[in-house]
Amino acid sequence: MRPDGGYPDDGQGRLADQLDDEDWFTFNNYRRAHMNYMEGGFAIIVPLLIAGLSYTRWAFFTGI
Repeated sequence: MRPDGGYPDDGQGRLADQLDDEDWFTFNNYRRAHMNYMEGGFAIIVPLLIAGLSYTRWAFFTGI
């Protein structure tokens, strides 16, 4: 269940007001999973792009 103060608003306040507690909790879990994936992808893609400047074939086959 939602705590008294609710989850810290990350810009989804209008949507959160329209959801019941269970849907709100599920939505926040999906959003956190998406943001974790985006943060991890950034940590892989940037070094891969930099490596591609010197080691083109290695970066190509690693990126596949």
